[in-house]
Amino acid sequence: MKNTMLLILLLTASSSIVFGQTKKDVIAQQTKTIDSLNLESSKLTKLNGEISKELIEIKKEVQKLEESNNSKELLISSKTNEISILKDQILSINELIAQLESKIISKDKEIVELKNSIVTKNTEVVTLEDSNEINFEGTVELESMYDGVFFIRVKIDKGKLAGKTENLYLRSGMDDANTIDYTGNADFDGSGNLEGRKIAGVIIRSIGIFENYESGEEDSKEIYRLKDANYK
Repeated sequence: MKNTMLLILLLTASSSIVFGQTKKDVIAQQTKTIDSLNLESSKLTKLNGEISKELIEIKKEVQKLEESNNSKELLISSKTNEISILKDQILSINELIAQLESKIISKDKEIVELKNSIVTKNTEVVTLEDSNEINFEGTVELESMYDGVFFIRVKIDKGKLAGKTENLYLRSGMDDANTIDYTGNADFDGSGNLEGRKIAGVIIRSIGIFENYESGEEDSKEIYRLKDANYK
C-alpha cells in the first residue's frame, strides 16, 4: 500500500513538473513571438511614415505640375484670343483695302470719262432750249471732285428726267464762270458720303467749259447744274 501511494505521488509530481515546463515554454515562445511582431510592427510603422512623407512630396509635385499646366493653359488661351483678334483686324483692314481699291477704280473711270467726254468745240455761249428749273429725285451713284470739276452722278427715278442717269455739276473747271452755289442739306465734299444716298432737289440746264485733253483747248457743252439738293 505504501509503495502504491508513493508511486502515485511521484507520478503526480512528475506530471506537475512536466506541465509547468510546457506552460513556461509556451509563454516564452508567445512572448518571443509578440516581441517579433512588435519589432515588425515598429518597422512597418517607420516604413509607413517614410511612405507618407514620400506621398506628401509626390502630392506637392503633382500640385506644382497642375498649377504649371493651368498657367500654360491660360497662356495658350490668351495667345489664342490675341491671334483671333489679330485675324479679325486683318480681315477688317482687307475689307477697307478692297473698298479703297474699288473707289480708286471708280475714280480712274471717272477721269477717263472726263478725258473722253464728247464736247462741242465751241467756246461761244450756247443758247439753251430750256433753262427752266427741273425737279428731280434719285440715288447718288458717284461723288467727284477732281481738277476743278465737281459733280455728282445721279440715277433719277422721279421728275422730267426719270429713268436717266445724269451728271449734276457744281463746277465744270477751275475757271468756271457759270458756277452756282447750291442750297439744301445734302453735303457735297468729294468724300463719297453722298454715294448710295437718295436725294431730291432742283437742277437747271447750263453751259460748262471743259478742257479738251487731246487738243489742250477749252470746249463747251450743255450740262445740268445742281441748284438745290436735300436728303430723302
